[in-house]
Amino acid sequence: MPKLPPFFKFIQRGWFNCNSIIVDYEDQPTLIDSGHLLYANETVDLIRGAGVEPENLGLIVTTHGHSDHHGGNKLLKEMSNASILMGEITASWFRNNEKRLLWFDVDAQEAEIILPDQTIQDGEVVHFSGVPFEAVHLPGHAPDCLGFYQPDSKVMICADAMWENDFGVLNTAVHGPQTLADAETAVQKLASYDIEIAIPGHGNLITNVPENLEKLYKRLNLFKSDPAQLAWHFIRRIAMFIAMRHQPIEEQALQSIYLNHPHLIHYLKNELNLSHFDNKMGEKIFQDILENFKSRQLIVEKDGLLSSTVPK
Repeated sequence: MPKLPPFFKFIQRGWFNCNSIIVDYEDQPTLIDSGHLLYANETVDLIRGAGVEPENLGLIVTTHGHSDHHGGNKLLKEMSNASILMGEITASWFRNNEKRLLWFDVDAQEAEIILPDQTIQDGEVVHFSGVPFEAVHLPGHAPDCLGFYQPDSKVMICADAMWENDFGVLNTAVHGPQTLADAETAVQKLASYDIEIAIPGHGNLITNVPENLEKLYKRLNLFKSDPAQLAWHFIRRIAMFIAMRHQPIEEQALQSIYLNHPHLIHYLKNELNLSHFDNKMGEKIFQDILENFKSRQLIVEKDGLLSSTVPK
């Protein structure tokens, strides 16, 4: 089984925070993605635990604008004076405070916008700690998402365009119906590279990349043939994200937050063709999702409070 070269330090986290990658070779170390704002201090500790002093970082890279990927940028920049690099699309959205495109109006997406010192576009080559990487545009989950390919080691940092057997949610409520086609474009681009190890934005390292990509094609084809499946994919994921943000929480309070989610009405009324959607129907849908989570032990109740068992 292939292994990451020693200059890669992989910090695997859960689902609320993204994974982080440190490239530490010749120059000052580079950090790719810094987790959620609420866990910035934990990110600092994890960097130290990986054998790198945060004060020594020379570059902080943000793969895309979702809050779980850049929440530690401000603190780490204050500690290290590192430059911040991101794609030009993300930078433009940050400069223009495009909260909707960045999903900042989605519950639990607290973030502080830290503008970049440098930007990069698809196809450009950038050096992380002296190691060359090619920037690769991977739209779908986030239209602004960039991956980074290291040709010598055949490692692809793919962010949320590809996870193990899955990818990040596809938000047609914000990015429109072309989101599905964009995700397929990202999978096709990943398939065009010779990848031995893919480092996803969440979850395990991926070493069986062709098999993993085949599973993603099947999932995308399911979503194309049955758009309701795509809607449920989003609705369930958002429910879990909200639970993880507010846990431990009473069931009624969680239901209230969920039913006031800004994109929920779009999905329930339009994507699922529920033209007569009302609060009673919304409550039924929430209860069905919650019972599913409980039956799978993804949500547990203790002393009247709900908590997620999914790692953060």
